[in-house]
Amino acid sequence: MNLSGMMSSRMDERLSELGVRKTYGATNMRLIGQVLWENLLLTCIGGLLGLLISYLIVLTASDWILTLFDSYTDVEKTPFLSFEMLFNPTVFCASFGLCVLLNLISALIPAIWALRRNIIQSLNSKRQDAMMKIIRHQLWNQRRQNGWLFVELVVVSFFLWTVIDPIYVLTSNLAIDPGYNEERAYALYMEYYDELHGKYDKTQDSTAIKQENLYRITRLVKNCPEVESFALVTSASFPNSSSWNGAEYFNDTLKVHSQYYQFVQTEGGDVFRTYGMKDAKSGQIMSLPEDCAAREGVFITERMAEELFGTTDAVGKRVRYNDSTFHEVMGVLQDYKHRINEQPGNLLIQVNSKVGNHSWIQWMYMLTFKLKPNVDIPTFEKRFKAEVVPQLNVGNFYFTKLGRFADIRHKYENESGVTNTLRLQYSLAGFALLCVFLGMVGTFWIRCNARRQDIGLMRSMGATKKVIRNQFLMEAWLLVTIAFAVSLPLTMHRIYVSGFANPSENGNPVYWQNQPLTHFLIVSVLAYIVLLIIALLGTYAPVTRAAKILPAEALRDE
Repeated sequence: MNLSGMMSSRMDERLSELGVRKTYGATNMRLIGQVLWENLLLTCIGGLLGLLISYLIVLTASDWILTLFDSYTDVEKTPFLSFEMLFNPTVFCASFGLCVLLNLISALIPAIWALRRNIIQSLNSKRQDAMMKIIRHQLWNQRRQNGWLFVELVVVSFFLWTVIDPIYVLTSNLAIDPGYNEERAYALYMEYYDELHGKYDKTQDSTAIKQENLYRITRLVKNCPEVESFALVTSASFPNSSSWNGAEYFNDTLKVHSQYYQFVQTEGGDVFRTYGMKDAKSGQIMSLPEDCAAREGVFITERMAEELFGTTDAVGKRVRYNDSTFHEVMGVLQDYKHRINEQPGNLLIQVNSKVGNHSWIQWMYMLTFKLKPNVDIPTFEKRFKAEVVPQLNVGNFYFTKLGRFADIRHKYENESGVTNTLRLQYSLAGFALLCVFLGMVGTFWIRCNARRQDIGLMRSMGATKKVIRNQFLMEAWLLVTIAFAVSLPLTMHRIYVSGFANPSENGNPVYWQNQPLTHFLIVSVLAYIVLLIIALLGTYAPVTRAAKILPAEALRDE
């Protein structure tokens, strides 16, 4: 499309030349052949340069490129790129042939249109319209030259909308307050020797001993002078955990489905201080009553309170589990996101008095903790691994790693595809905008050269460089605006068929990305602004250059 638009403008500029050559007997076939050979030569030169540049980029950025696919393959990275990887003859020949074919087609149609004009029309093709007529009718008068660029703008407008939509949703979800503070917070990962392992100790495998060993590990971490707070929780009960537990909860006959965390209130642990979870009413860290576990109390988030009781003032109310037992709501927390890329959902925190009597508790529980402010983290981690880790090998339990909450979040973003999705969408948007930029630069560069007499006439009548530049920018703005408006029905049809990107199940309507009309308008405005900025930037350079031409030079016959 870019080549067709530029070829149309180029043919319009060469109408006088074509008319003279036809006067001297040149046939249409001869002229078309020359145009095709010119375009083929440019294609070969441009393709060779593009191939060399692509090799240079791949060779210099191979490490970064390979990291894009870490989440999708288990194959080890290749330390170098072989010739077979860089050059596939079949792919090269197919790509080169397709490029040549498309370029020949893009040159053939504008050439045929130009040569269909008669000799007199070609020799007198320069318009002598007045300044106001040029401004009012320019787009219509050059509709054929603008056609290719207009079609490209319509396609790119639709494509850009579909690319920006998931970027908007993911970015909006990431911007929502997660309801916790990952700063200085850690998860302690422990494993357990099974019967097949050489270090397995059968005498340490009873449920009671495993419970006591978990408490012992908890005390070891608690006694670290750098530790501010800690929480013994289940393996699915911390932010961005790979696991997820949920259940149904009732208020009389009203039922909601919610995720739940399980926390063991032992040894002075406090899950709210460790995670930085706040009271919905006061905005301060939620306080944990000492008798919470004894009273079988629970804590719920704002959204769950709204769905279950119709209000966030739910302290003192009772929640019923599937087992028909009732539990008192002892606090309402600010909305909370278990996964960083998701929206806040229902969450219930169940406070237990002791580790469960299950034979699998070695896989069920883990310890999280938070450091005191101003603790030097590298120094702490070094001391912890040197002095504390050897003591953590208790019974059949053994230490595997210490994970920062921030690192756990980054790992989840990579493994779940959040990072790669954003990279892909940004790359697609960048490619589409680059096509628009090059199309606008090429088309308006050639068009400004073709309209030198118009510019000279305007300058001789007193028009300033700013007036001329603004006229061309106004043409670009109208072209982009009309093309974007034409693309909107296609976009709405696409939304009607497949919906918005990354829809959230039971999404909270308070967020704009969950309001269909607001969502559509925001993405449309973003796509339009980005497209318009790129189009105006692509128009500005050639227009500014053309506006500097002296009137006498511009009005001289070419």
